[in-house]
Parts: sequence; C-alpha cells; structure tokens
Amino acid sequence: MYLLGRRQAVCHLCSSGGRDSNFVPPLAQEQATRFESDRLIQFRDIVLDGEAVGTIYIESDLQRLDTRLREYTIAFLATSFPCSQARELRSSCLGK
Repeated sequence: MYLLGRRQAVCHLCSSGGRDSNFVPPLAQEQATRFESDRLIQFRDIVLDGEAVGTIYIESDLQRLDTRLREYTIAFLATSFPCSQARELRSSCLGK
C-alpha cells in the first residue's frame, strides 16, 4: 500500500512478501478498483475538510487467494463424493 501526497510523493509504504524496494508506484489516478490478470489494484482519494490531500494506492497479489480457492474446491470434492456414495449405498440397502 502506498500513500501518495498531493505532489505524487510517496508518503508511506507498507509492503509484504519481499517486494522490490526499488518499486515506484504509478501516478495517482481517478478512484477505481480493477482486477488485472493476477492482481487487484485500487486507488482511493484522501479528503480532509473537503480538500483532496492525497491518494491511497493498493496493489494486492491474488495468487494466495487463487491457491486457497483451489484447495477448498479439492477438499469439497474429496468429501462430497464419498458422502454421496455412502448415501446411495444406504438408500439402496433401505430400499430392499
């Protein structure tokens, strides 16, 4: 996350996961949230007493979220298939 002042100067940098320290954030843009191929990018204005005093720029890597979604899908399928087979077996035994 980057906090950009009025003159596009980076006032604060909060980074995680070995980010390149030479990274330069893009110029401030209109307030927007957008998804790119593997990232979420967000610009938000900071307003104080009705005056824009800066912009927050957040760029988030979605790789962990994608990995977690895959893991949950596998876990769901791994549990639902045996349960459905057990249900079919039980209903066929009770039906006889």
